[in-house]
Amino acid sequence: MKSRTLLFLNSMLLLFAGIKAEAQVAVTNQGTLYVSGSSDIFYVNGSFDNQSTAATTNNGNLYILGDLNNDQPSMATGTGTLLLQGSSAQNVNGSQVFNTYNLTSNNSNGITLNNDLSVGNSHTFSNGLITTSSSNFLIYQNGATYSGDNDSKHVNGWVKKIGTQDFDFPVGNTTMERKAGIRSLSTSSDFQCHYYQTTPNTNLHNGNLAVINPNEYWYIDRNSGGTAKVYLTWDVLKMAVNIGTTLLSSMQIAHFKSGMWNGENASATTGLLSLNGTVTSGTLSTFSPFTLGSNINVLPVTYLYFTATPQNGKSKLDWATGSENSNDHFEVQRSVDQENWTYIATVASSGVKTGGTYEAFDDAPESGFDFYRIKQVNQDGTFSYSNIAYCKFSKNSLVAENADEDEKVELLNSTNSPSLKITTPADWTTSHYTLEIYNLSGQLVKDVKSTDVDGGGEQVMSMDLGYLERGMYIAVLSNTTQKRKKTFKVLR
Repeated sequence: MKSRTLLFLNSMLLLFAGIKAEAQVAVTNQGTLYVSGSSDIFYVNGSFDNQSTAATTNNGNLYILGDLNNDQPSMATGTGTLLLQGSSAQNVNGSQVFNTYNLTSNNSNGITLNNDLSVGNSHTFSNGLITTSSSNFLIYQNGATYSGDNDSKHVNGWVKKIGTQDFDFPVGNTTMERKAGIRSLSTSSDFQCHYYQTTPNTNLHNGNLAVINPNEYWYIDRNSGGTAKVYLTWDVLKMAVNIGTTLLSSMQIAHFKSGMWNGENASATTGLLSLNGTVTSGTLSTFSPFTLGSNINVLPVTYLYFTATPQNGKSKLDWATGSENSNDHFEVQRSVDQENWTYIATVASSGVKTGGTYEAFDDAPESGFDFYRIKQVNQDGTFSYSNIAYCKFSKNSLVAENADEDEKVELLNSTNSPSLKITTPADWTTSHYTLEIYNLSGQLVKDVKSTDVDGGGEQVMSMDLGYLERGMYIAVLSNTTQKRKKTFKVLR
């Protein structure tokens, strides 16, 4: 189908009521575009270029299926809804912020902001991620809210909030949403937030902190305004919390300022450090990177990672520690059933309190799954165990207990970041498929929904499992049309 371009000239005043272009149409507006009422629709089945001479006001529903470019200064917010719902990746470009009252982001292939996009009232995350460039923002104005966000629907990049309300930033890293927030604002303020993994400079901290979480941090900055409290969360099903303690009372918010991490006393905490929870700082007047920390370190060793990787017929074991106190050495152990363990190797401690990196090899792994753990031995003879890492020698797949021959369950990639792939049964007809992961307590820890499929037969669904703790999980694959369901046991 050929694309067409509509050019709206300066002298034209356009009132639209239910107009929809079925062909792929690129629209360029140089004049006045006015969508008058809440039931009115202007549907752009292509790109929309709102030029510097334009005067666009949307009081209805502006559907855009292609890229959006805005160069109109001081654009009216209107009272309508901008719906970005293309079938391929969309970009928001231009030199001037695009203002909308309501926003619906509905694109499974994602929306990239190369220009600021401002929401005055409400934002609905219907489908897909929003990614911002390094210098652009999704902006929520005073009183603006959002809904529908989760691990597959959030902002990978910068979010800005203007106003006086408490606010949680819907930020993450594409595979998981990791919110942070601001509370108790003293006056109308302009804050921005970005989520990052791998905390820098964890060895630089003042006396108020003993350990800083090395795995993640949030950059929360204030452009203008007054004081506020910082609100952070943790969820060990998504990201491990390594702060040297399981005591909630020792929790601190670590604040990077003046070249080091400083401890900010918590004014409120909820939850369990071994599961999930929240922590709120006291009132702050300066802002920059924040993460979780502790003012004590009661664990002899904190681990940054522990992995097992097949390498030339051997198992290569790698681990790193974030801190070590009175640690003498490590013993690597192997098991094929996670009950009976065999000694493999001894590795001496680095003797450095800020931790070190280590490796060992298992020269004769067993066929099938090999499970590994580290027995950390202290100078006084006491010891503790690490989490379990594993690798497999043979075909890299798992077969479900109740799977038919045409069903496949596979673990892909490395053990550092495994991905579950399930091929649906060939006799399942056109449907919307859902793949859910539950822990053994029956809690839903991850879900992914496929798009509708034309025709039946095998369809492949995949899900990243890298954030999950090691252990057994239940995968449930559902066909919502035929109301059929398959259940698989998955070992992470």
